[in-house]
Amino acid sequence: MEWVPLAPEMLRDVCEQNDEVVSVLRHLSEKVRHPSTRDGGDAEVLRELVVECQRRVADLEAFYAEHDLEAWAAAVEQQRLKLKREVRGVMDALKAAATAPQPASRYEGQPPPQRPHPRAQAQAPPARPYDTAATTDVVQVRVRLTRAEFEELKSRRRTMCQMLG
Repeated sequence: MEWVPLAPEMLRDVCEQNDEVVSVLRHLSEKVRHPSTRDGGDAEVLRELVVECQRRVADLEAFYAEHDLEAWAAAVEQQRLKLKREVRGVMDALKAAATAPQPASRYEGQPPPQRPHPRAQAQAPPARPYDTAATTDVVQVRVRLTRAEFEELKSRRRTMCQMLG
């Protein structure tokens, strides 16, 4: 696969290519998951694409580490996490497809019935009255910044809003 070179001026192209690759990964992953559309060649192409994407994730991580103080670097990290998350999901799909039994004749041409996830039935332990993390997903953190640090954060936020907006 020919990846767009990692450079600050190429960031928009990197994002567009990343979105296209995620779309292809999702499409191939769906084809591999469902027995009616499964093709042996699709799984192999998907494996090769996953390896390429893993290399790209490593490249994005190194590029971000090199430029982490730049205002635009957060967009690089966002793209890395997006690609990494999709690759993880595809790898799970490949494992499931490899271990899935061949479709029975009554399911031929259609996906098998959905089974509940094993963890969906597990009960969470009762929350203790003083345990606020068990009752909310919100965490508040207070940080003291110098004036210069605060101004830098504001400028990074403005830059991110302009890039994503």
